[in-house]
Amino acid sequence: IASDGWEPMGYWLRKLTGQDPFTLFAPTMTERLTVDEEHPAYRYAVDNHLLSSVSVMKNNATGGYYGTESFDAYVFFPPVSIIHGRPDWLFNTMHRKPVEIPVLLLQNSDSAVLIQAFAAGEPPTAIPVDQIVITKQDMQTRLALPAGRKYWIRAVYAGASASKPIGIVVD
Repeated sequence: IASDGWEPMGYWLRKLTGQDPFTLFAPTMTERLTVDEEHPAYRYAVDNHLLSSVSVMKNNATGGYYGTESFDAYVFFPPVSIIHGRPDWLFNTMHRKPVEIPVLLLQNSDSAVLIQAFAAGEPPTAIPVDQIVITKQDMQTRLALPAGRKYWIRAVYAGASASKPIGIVVD
């Protein structure tokens, strides 16, 4: 239990099962809006090029992980680069393909538009495979979709009216 009374999930798993789970804490070691907002250990890892992928740090001297008394290890996330108007991990880690948004979907709107891509054959209540809010000025932005499938892309305009879906295949 943390000094502030926080009882993490690992505490309850240990209490219920009698086993001590390896626990991770992910929110802290990430890029922030400004360097001043970043944790010093995160800044050190970035400045020393230690984060080519999502990482858990281990202390070479002690063999222990970099964590606290409340959890075993922090998860460190590498800084994000923007590719096609989207975070690089969509393409590099998830291996999605950049897909151009059909201009036809933006022709009737001067304001921001929600673009959604659904897997073909999914019910109308399905969760989109990808979605993004863009304007006509953001036409370099791409959807990020897994290859080898057919999708339906639609636009949702201000006032919640939706376009007719446009079918595409991502190779």
